[in-house]
Amino acid sequence: MEQFKQYTFSYFSGTITAPEAEALRRWLKTDSAHRNLFRQWEHEWRAQKSAALTDEAWQRFTERATQPAEPIVKPLISPLRRWARYAAAACLLLLLAVPFYFLFRPATKSLAAEYTLRTTGDLQTFYLPDSTLVCLNRYSELTYTEAYGGEYRDVQLSGEGYFDVRKNAASPFRVQANGVQVEVTGTRFNISAYADDTQYRATLLEGGVRVNNAQFQYHLAPGEQVVYTYASQAAGKSACDAEASIAWMQGRMEYDHISMGELMGRLSRIYGKSIEITDYDTRMLDVHFVMNDTLPLNDIMDAFATTYHLHISRTDNGYRIN
Repeated sequence: MEQFKQYTFSYFSGTITAPEAEALRRWLKTDSAHRNLFRQWEHEWRAQKSAALTDEAWQRFTERATQPAEPIVKPLISPLRRWARYAAAACLLLLLAVPFYFLFRPATKSLAAEYTLRTTGDLQTFYLPDSTLVCLNRYSELTYTEAYGGEYRDVQLSGEGYFDVRKNAASPFRVQANGVQVEVTGTRFNISAYADDTQYRATLLEGGVRVNNAQFQYHLAPGEQVVYTYASQAAGKSACDAEASIAWMQGRMEYDHISMGELMGRLSRIYGKSIEITDYDTRMLDVHFVMNDTLPLNDIMDAFATTYHLHISRTDNGYRIN
């Protein structure tokens, strides 16, 4: 048992190896009591490390952040005030008021610092200022402003992220991604919202969330998922294997239902290779897929060619599926 506790601590500190992660995943799936222990160990790890990690994370965030430009409010206010003081004609003041308004308005918006967390070819785990844990998948981006933690804890996601939200009923946590919002006060969930995917997925592992946009609204219980198809703007809620939605955190891909086009897009991101599908029906083909992302891509493509009777050819920078 002590071994899995160490694996858990390594997992949250981001130092776990692939074999250790696989052993931990299998151990967690065997018994609900193991998952309860996992949560207890998480709280213990946070109690030991939270202060240091929060300081370290904040420093990392500020280093990565895009700092706002120097506010232009001050140099605008001073000459305008002097002009207003000495202007003799009311009509001249009125003429000046119009450019002053439009110049001043964007300046006030630029005052809020914006912070962006990005990943490229690797997964990364971050802590937000309230100790909310975020793990970003490859080629993902999370943005928030210095207003985070006020009335709302708002973030913008592009790509895929796992969230373990610190509970705070007074400040709901909201994730905006591709026109869909998830709102919670404290829970664990996963969102997949890559810009080039055909579908958005929000999956709940623990707690409760509300998923909505202008066309729909769903309340999820643990083990439920909302899938939103961009082209048709159709959405639906269904039961799912919630743990499979975060298999990517252990270097695995597990999908009960995914289109061939979307799956090839994910493989393209993982392996850094272009995968082109020339036929629409093939692109929309519904497939079941389980794999470890350390397998050679050529072996995976050979398996697809055999299983789905596809003609797959090599190109200069990847593959083409006819």
